[in-house]
Amino acid sequence: MIKREVKLETMLNSLIERGGYSRNRQPILDSISVTAAALSQYSRGRTRPGFDKLLALADFFGVSLDYLVYGEQTATPVNRDSVADYVEQAVIDVRMRANRHTELVARIGRLLMDRVEAVAREVVDTRSAGMEGLVHDAETVRMERYCLRADILTANLDPNISIRDVDIIEPGQFFHVVISNIIRGCT
Repeated sequence: MIKREVKLETMLNSLIERGGYSRNRQPILDSISVTAAALSQYSRGRTRPGFDKLLALADFFGVSLDYLVYGEQTATPVNRDSVADYVEQAVIDVRMRANRHTELVARIGRLLMDRVEAVAREVVDTRSAGMEGLVHDAETVRMERYCLRADILTANLDPNISIRDVDIIEPGQFFHVVISNIIRGCT
């Protein structure tokens, strides 16, 4: 018999992080009916959950017990005699892979958004940002969200006002950002 290394703490921490529950674990706590202290003990390896809690954790994260406990994906044996069983198992496998990809994309999205906000704030804090060259419309809209005061000179009013017809004038993309900043008291 091959002895497998138990990686419950590592896998649990990874699933919590990938699922975006690092800052708010309440959905996990509610789903598996444990306290924050108990979940913390599980993720630190101080205590191990009982079988019912392991099942609840695996179900919550959409992974197998083998994956949760050992960090290994194992294929469930399928009765090849029944096409329906084979198809059902294939669908389960696809769902598991899709869950992992969805978690990864969500994590990448959160990291990218944090980085975009940091760069936007950095650009706003740099007084020479707009003086160093032309700023594209999309960059102007992002900067305007964080500015307390801005002097903008434009040769193109298209981002501010959309003219569809001689009699029809509509606000453009930049117009809404400026109005929300004026309401907030920015100049």
